Amino acid sequence: MMTWQGKKALNLEAVSAMAGMGLAEALKIPFKYYVCGFFFHEETPYTPDRELAEFLKSGPLPIYIGFGSIVIEDIAKMIEIILEANRACGVRAIFSKGCSKLGTNLSDPNVLFIGDCPHAKRISALAFVIHHGGAGTTACGLLNGRPTSIIPFFGDQPFWANMVAATGADPQPIHFKALDSAKLTAAIRICQAPETVRATALIAARIKDERGVKETANSFHRNLPLDAMRCDLFGSQNASCIYITAKKDGNLGFAKGLAKGTVGLRTKPGADWASNGSKTDLEREANVKCVYEWKDAPVGG
Repeated sequence: MMTWQGKKALNLEAVSAMAGMGLAEALKIPFKYYVCGFFFHEETPYTPDRELAEFLKSGPLPIYIGFGSIVIEDIAKMIEIILEANRACGVRAIFSKGCSKLGTNLSDPNVLFIGDCPHAKRISALAFVIHHGGAGTTACGLLNGRPTSIIPFFGDQPFWANMVAATGADPQPIHFKALDSAKLTAAIRICQAPETVRATALIAARIKDERGVKETANSFHRNLPLDAMRCDLFGSQNASCIYITAKKDGNLGFAKGLAKGTVGLRTKPGADWASNGSKTDLEREANVKCVYEWKDAPVGG
């Protein structure tokens, strides 16, 4: 069994969510990270719609531009900067409309604005990517060996931008507030450079050797506090049940709960035993109830 203590008042001063994020560093609390690798979905069949398929076939390999869930205040200015840089470099582009609904009313033969589309599928068919630096877009671009120019906005985006730039697979990041057509033109030309393509290919090969999901699952199980997850009655067994008591009405409430199936021993998913309402099981629940009352704490087994 496992004791479920629930919430207990520690009489500690409340800490705001803003301050709480930095407590581990401020108090020098030791911790470590296990870097498992990126998470990727398993490949699924995907067929682009006719408009996208025709655009891909109609000219040189386009680039991908997207800012995910970022809401851009001055959409017209952002599009003007990007289109001017594209024309200067002679590239075609696929824009992801994203949450800002980029290019809703714009028509340009060298630009296609698209809605939702799987990251891996759209990026694998493109020359390189320009985006905000979200972890998912960054990972998909690198997995597919596509150079990346990152325009970070906030959060972890500057981190990913600097990490990728340090490998040579990305020009130096351009913060969105400093973005102009000249800087973006220079970034696009760096993405087109053979040395940038080679650097990205090396990263792609390393990422393809990772098993992020599997390694994360292994790390989770490897670090489980098994000594604290044993049965309260039989210490050699794993905890597999939870004991739920009635919230009110004492024994009468407990009896009503048993009848409804809302109290008593309840097994967790994958447990070897489950109460079926037999006399033996009811006696077992009654015995655990005695233990519960004696320990004055919820008990699970």
